[in-house]
Amino acid sequence: MKNMKFFAFYFLANLLLVSSPTLALDAAGFSTFSSHSGAGNAFLGDNGNCSKDAESFKLKVYEFAICTGHATVADQSMCTTLFQDTAGSDLILSKGASLPLGADVTLAEGTYTHAYIHVDNVMYLKVSHEFSSVRRDRGGTNSGIYCYSNGVDRAYDVSGNLVNSIITCSNTAPTTATNLPTKETLNFTDNSDNWVSSMVDNATGTNLYMLKADGNASTSLATDDTILASQDITDVVISPTTAGMNIAFTVTDTVGLMIQPAGNGGTCPAGTGDCVVDSGWIGMQFLVTAK
Repeated sequence: MKNMKFFAFYFLANLLLVSSPTLALDAAGFSTFSSHSGAGNAFLGDNGNCSKDAESFKLKVYEFAICTGHATVADQSMCTTLFQDTAGSDLILSKGASLPLGADVTLAEGTYTHAYIHVDNVMYLKVSHEFSSVRRDRGGTNSGIYCYSNGVDRAYDVSGNLVNSIITCSNTAPTTATNLPTKETLNFTDNSDNWVSSMVDNATGTNLYMLKADGNASTSLATDDTILASQDITDVVISPTTAGMNIAFTVTDTVGLMIQPAGNGGTCPAGTGDCVVDSGWIGMQFLVTAK
């Protein structure tokens, strides 16, 4: 067994939970619905979608562990816990932010290939973007070159469609008083928008499980409470000379912006400028290194 002084949590711009997009998919000043539509241009294959760095996002973390295989709801025996807080630790992640945890941990020497994190399914996301020409917010109510999260809680109709504007567009640059985080309650759906308790993405090596408050697998949307995310990592080798570890999460390309074309009905009526009608958290990836 290797006893070592362990690390800090660093929040870095680095990797993504989903496959990293090409530059064409990143939000840019000239981004429009058409520039992010079609093969190779629509982020995650959804026309009008582009990716963006988060200004910040806050989530409650209960546990982080490093593993020799994928953890599941029923089995985390292959893992060693590096951080645990049964009440949850509120972390606000942004570029350059860090939280020193400063603790000792004992790890068996060997190769670790996976990690998992246990987090609340509610998070708070703040984003802003400057366009080169006028864009409008949902419904075309406001317009300007700056579009940003406004702190309004999401509201849905009976079909699950967003019905209010969580993004404001203006010609006045956002401030800490106007650019406010939006509450995001995460849930999983299949290709038919039906609720599911888990998602497996073989392309990115990420398995997601929705849990109830008692830690067992969720059985319905009403019992969704926390998320267990297990992920492939670059192999981490613990040897007799290992002195510590670093754990990193990302803020780069962790937000998706949804743009609709002018004349697209109620979400973007006819007028000058496409509409930024929605934003959402895309995900994050762990970067674990030994030193």
